Amino acid sequence: MPSSGQYEEPLIHTYGSPDVFGRRHHNNGDTALEFYERNGEFTVFDALAITELNEAYKPHQKTDVPPPYLKPGQTIPNRMIVTSPNADWMPFISLRPRAVRAREDGRFAWADFTVCPQWFIDTHWHLPFVRSRLLEVKIKDHELGFCWWELRDNHFVEAKGSAYRDLGTLRGDIADFLREEAKKLHLACRDIKQTKDFGRLFYLANKTVDAALQLKFCSFTKRDMIYHICSFQRLYLETLAMFDWHTKWAFRLNDSTGKIYEIDETIMGAITDSPDCIAMLYRAGVPGWYVRPPSSIPHDMTIRCIVAPGWEKMPTTRGPMSEVLDVILTWTRQAPHGMLSSPKFYCTNVRNFGCNFDRGQTTPMKCSNV
Repeated sequence: MPSSGQYEEPLIHTYGSPDVFGRRHHNNGDTALEFYERNGEFTVFDALAITELNEAYKPHQKTDVPPPYLKPGQTIPNRMIVTSPNADWMPFISLRPRAVRAREDGRFAWADFTVCPQWFIDTHWHLPFVRSRLLEVKIKDHELGFCWWELRDNHFVEAKGSAYRDLGTLRGDIADFLREEAKKLHLACRDIKQTKDFGRLFYLANKTVDAALQLKFCSFTKRDMIYHICSFQRLYLETLAMFDWHTKWAFRLNDSTGKIYEIDETIMGAITDSPDCIAMLYRAGVPGWYVRPPSSIPHDMTIRCIVAPGWEKMPTTRGPMSEVLDVILTWTRQAPHGMLSSPKFYCTNVRNFGCNFDRGQTTPMKCSNV
């Protein structure tokens, strides 16, 4: 029998199986998540879908002395867990800082709120209600199809008499159509009653009209025009999201009946590490993803769908124009409650996007319900 001063053989992986939380792990360290159905109601803190990130948080107090309750060589699991109470798919969620660049299509991939669900921030409370991109087969005939429309060669009219061959304007009929849509949205905003952040609504509505005016009367290089078209689309969708909040979502959030609404899959939703925030999103029917450490996962949590780890490692490469586009944006975000290790967060992917790696977009992973 070994003496008390001797160490046991090292574990296959450092978590142990079961680990300090009583959960089993595969040999590669992945948590062996299991389906579970608790008797009683399904709540916001249960998991319609669950996954484990390949990124970990750092403890608040780092010390080289292991806690006395750990076996020799054993460590505490620190890979973050993501659950959703109402969405059966996972967006790309990363805890690491990332440089953000405009892509070939004029959008900003994981940092673009019209492309990917973003972390919820109080100062941008309306972004979860941004409309999500439609399936390609539905975009052409949808009333909001112009919000995801992309410039083609036949839409660019080369400027006559210019010394620069690549300078031109947007085709007149398209520019007129975008101006008309911006005016209709601005007019609709006038009809709502003053509630939360009413002034900001008209600030966005005015900027949308101005952006459409630029596309009508200003000349651009083709790549600059791509960016300005996307800027108009972002402004329109952001204004529409705030308009929808005043006319729809505010009433859901203040519903006196306590009703839990069905998920609305036409909007982006949000990522959060706040239990208060995920409860608000779930009640209103907004897609939500709750990021928390493994110590916060109860053993009696209902789990109906498991997404295998590794889905966030799908390849994402820069497009050929990402290095030369004029607009290069670096965007950092603070964690709302300081729980996560890095103060900067980005996510990629959006539901319904096909693989398009030359534009920095990848396909989200969707799981099968049990």
